[in-house]
Amino acid sequence: MTCFVLTTHPTRNTVVVAASNLFPKTCVAIETPLVVFRCDPTERQPAAFSPFCHASTWNCYLQYLLLPPNIQDQLLDFYCDIHSPKAEIQRYLFSQVPPSAHLEHEFDSELFIRVSMLIEFNAFANHDGDFALYSLMGKLSHSCRPNCHWWPEAGKMRVQVIDYITAGEELTIDYEASRSQTQPIQFRRPYLLRSKGFTCMCPRCSATFDDTRPFYCIKAPKCSGIHYKSNHHPTNFLLTSCNKCHYEPTEKETISIQDEERLLLVQTTQRKKVDPNPHHQLNVNLTNVTKELKQPHPHHYLAQDYWSVKLLDAQKHVCEVSQLTLFLKSKVECLQSIVPYACEETARELEDLGDSLGDDDASTGFCAVTPFGSKTFPGNLKLTVMGERRKFQVHGRIPTMKDLKEAQKVYRETLVMFGVLRGDTSPVVGNVSNKLLEVQKKLNWNEDVVLPLQVCCLCGHICDSKRGEAPMKNCGKCRKVSYCCVEHQRAQWKIHKKHCIP
Repeated sequence: MTCFVLTTHPTRNTVVVAASNLFPKTCVAIETPLVVFRCDPTERQPAAFSPFCHASTWNCYLQYLLLPPNIQDQLLDFYCDIHSPKAEIQRYLFSQVPPSAHLEHEFDSELFIRVSMLIEFNAFANHDGDFALYSLMGKLSHSCRPNCHWWPEAGKMRVQVIDYITAGEELTIDYEASRSQTQPIQFRRPYLLRSKGFTCMCPRCSATFDDTRPFYCIKAPKCSGIHYKSNHHPTNFLLTSCNKCHYEPTEKETISIQDEERLLLVQTTQRKKVDPNPHHQLNVNLTNVTKELKQPHPHHYLAQDYWSVKLLDAQKHVCEVSQLTLFLKSKVECLQSIVPYACEETARELEDLGDSLGDDDASTGFCAVTPFGSKTFPGNLKLTVMGERRKFQVHGRIPTMKDLKEAQKVYRETLVMFGVLRGDTSPVVGNVSNKLLEVQKKLNWNEDVVLPLQVCCLCGHICDSKRGEAPMKNCGKCRKVSYCCVEHQRAQWKIHKKHCIP
């Protein structure tokens, strides 16, 4: 039985809505591509059309003509805006081509425009540069705050619920796979317009204010309220009234806040302008930049860049590892405030935070980190920086119990988030699960004392029966512990078998 139904929408042809209440981690579909358009770099478009269309688009058009009629009809049922600005430009350019060229190649300009827009709106590019169209995903609408997540899995596409969905609610995904969800509207909309050819009008982009750009109230510290960037005038920088004291900023105060934001944006991007190679970012001296930075509101989108610059600067000098961990925590809190649901970027940062807390490599104490190399210090202390993710390792130190308990909490949150995004059988979930088990072994963890029933023994997920969530399964032998899925029960067995009573 499917968990969704297809309904007709007045402006978007067919949309997908939930047939019943859906919970996070519910798999909506795992589907194979309906059509894959292969991009052959050796195939070229005719000379008459070369100034007006790309070679890959021409190849897709030719492959479409060779498809069976029933597949062509299914593709034409997908939504695409044939009157978008890009389509109108193509239509004008093709009108300049001599009619003889149309007849020679049996070219239908309107069909070509429809196919090119169809691919741009609905296709997903794979690692080989080919364009794949899916029967279900082609009907899922975009949202900058989606309730479903898609992920390629063994040549197929997996769609999974990441937020609670009520019956009759439309299922939505992020066409750009969470790459722009933490960015403001002024970046999200142009990005989607370039990559997909449409202007996003989802509820988040159509709101009266930009939720990624909060500012402290002008009356602070007397008032703890927030001003947001208003969306009523996209080209002008206007602020909303305070959400607590309702104070409306004057024009002079608004200009001052705008100048501070611009300055912070320039300063946080200065490291990329100094050295655009990401492998050399740690070699850039950011001390002066860091001293000049003014900390933004913790929920502002620039806060994540602010803490990234602080991390880069801290890693070049002798500092406390606990301070590095604090910077990572602040960055994670910023991401979670902007995107309060499961997100790939947040999950990766959470995993890094757990690594810095729970590994034998990172703990409280003084350290210095050298860029992409190793150095030995007095006291048998060796320091290493590895990979593009800039993970820092401090060999020879043991995490405290407080660090391990906090790492367990962070790993559990990461495990739940990756499980929601990719499913419990994903290798990424298994990797985080192994890290969590190692931390629990160091804590000499006893679940009989720590957790009650209906709380997952591994990830700590609590069964929400009020929302109608299915009860968890208890251990088949002792009946004293619960698990949210079979994968977590298998992973936890190495520890639980010491306490399990037949």
